[in-house]
Amino acid sequence: MDHADVAATADRVIRLLTDEELNHRMGLAGRRRVEDHFTFEHFRRRISGILSAPRASPAGIAS
Repeated sequence: MDHADVAATADRVIRLLTDEELNHRMGLAGRRRVEDHFTFEHFRRRISGILSAPRASPAGIAS
């Protein structure tokens, strides 16, 4: 879909608002995505990996 095409975008929004099955499927897919990728546990693992990764020392300073 061309996001610059206002008429096509409006048609898609209207379809989402009027098609209950599509609305439900997209809602479930969105919920699954959040549960799969944006939980506290995922966030904790990503931060832990960043914090435990080896870091380069500033130039001229022995680590």
